Amino acid sequence: VDEGKLRLDPGPCALAPVCEEAIRVTVGASSRHDVKSHVPPDLPQIRAGRERVRQILVNLLSNATKYSPDGGTVTLTAGTVGGVVRVSVSDEGIGIPEEAQERLFTRFYRVRSPETADVQGTGLGLSICKVIGEGYGGRLWAESRPGDGSTFHVELPAGDAPPTG
Repeated sequence: VDEGKLRLDPGPCALAPVCEEAIRVTVGASSRHDVKSHVPPDLPQIRAGRERVRQILVNLLSNATKYSPDGGTVTLTAGTVGGVVRVSVSDEGIGIPEEAQERLFTRFYRVRSPETADVQGTGLGLSICKVIGEGYGGRLWAESRPGDGSTFHVELPAGDAPPTG
């Protein structure tokens, strides 16, 4: 990423099958969570690389399970908003303090708390996801409150949207 060698093959990409694949990977890795999907079959294509989008979704789903230590429901939803396609991953986990949210997508940043002490990771996943998403002309952000879980959103241009950047 730092050397500018991250390959971003800009689609077109059918998003619904990528969502299904990311969910299968997550379900296989976590038996404690109920993983649900709300992805319409007629979701428009996006202008992004399949493997990179899969990387983003698997990371968001994996984080949702890691930071929901007591299990619960993890939900992936997708739909269109204007000229973009939005995918959201919600969990019922520990949530993120407001003061930490602005740093979530910074390299090597990890929220430190007694609840996260046993969670494995380098603090690179979300920063890589952000670089990928922005590389396709999209954006990522999170909404969360401690004790109420988190929702991470990624928006990517629909396949027929004009190029950005």
